[in-house]
Amino acid sequence: MQSVGRVLAVLGVLATAGCIESATVLSVSKDGSGKILVREYYSPQLTQMMAMGETAADGQPPTGIGLFQENIEEKAEAFGPNVRLVRSEARQNKKGWSGFQATYAFDDVNDIVISIGGDQEDGEQGMSAGGAGDGGLESGNAAGEAEEKDDKDRFHFEFEGGEVCTLRIIPEKKPVPEPPPKTEGAPPATPEEDEMASLLDSMGTTEAGDASSPGAGAGNEMAAAMMEGMGGMMGGMLQGMRMMFVVTVDGKIMLTNSSFPAGEKKNAITVMDVPVDKMMNNPRAMQILTSQEMENKTAALEQLDIAGVKLEEPNKVIEVKFR
Repeated sequence: MQSVGRVLAVLGVLATAGCIESATVLSVSKDGSGKILVREYYSPQLTQMMAMGETAADGQPPTGIGLFQENIEEKAEAFGPNVRLVRSEARQNKKGWSGFQATYAFDDVNDIVISIGGDQEDGEQGMSAGGAGDGGLESGNAAGEAEEKDDKDRFHFEFEGGEVCTLRIIPEKKPVPEPPPKTEGAPPATPEEDEMASLLDSMGTTEAGDASSPGAGAGNEMAAAMMEGMGGMMGGMLQGMRMMFVVTVDGKIMLTNSSFPAGEKKNAITVMDVPVDKMMNNPRAMQILTSQEMENKTAALEQLDIAGVKLEEPNKVIEVKFR
């Protein structure tokens, strides 16, 4: 769940601009070659911002596929060496958002890197989407750029051919933040401190956390209310935002440790599918995602059973055997 935590770190920026619906499908053949299909749609607000920062050959803002051409071309390089853009076309989703679908080909999946979330060097476009590389707005400063680069969730791949092929989907490990240092037991209160505390008591105040206090738990309740309000507000602004990464193979999957098999032909798995707005609209999910102390956020979110959310445990290597 670290991936979603990092994704949410840039939602405040995204919320001011609009949302992205992004899906990436990696298809691997029995010789290790394959294709990558990327489909991305941008909200009208975001499309307007992109058009303002671009100029076509005739001096006018680009339209159609031209609006996304730079992003499309840069993805080929971001995926790895010898990745070729096969075709691209402008598209619209059911909500009327503009976007594109692009297909790339590669010779060896061992050389491929798929990135979800974080930042990408998009030149002057300053815009990227979370499919293959890349969702988020650039911060506009070196420190911010370096910080967002660390937010990427990269997936590497290992392939072994044979009668039964093996594909491993390997998340790039992220450093686990160290928990805050535990404070040692406090020494006994001094007479001076007792006197100071008695003064406060005489003024009608009570100790923080005192269950007998009329205001007991007010801080927690206020924090929860603020979290719920923020989730509801941003959930509305991020309506439709979604990030998806699916892997398919040329054949039938014989064995896999994936938690989310997909496809009627039994040839696909879902690595992640995050309808961000649904998570933002769930107050408890917001508390889990923003917690600095909770370690296993994925398990906690699974207990909430938020419809549509599919995420593997952080650093889990997914193995797929197919023929």
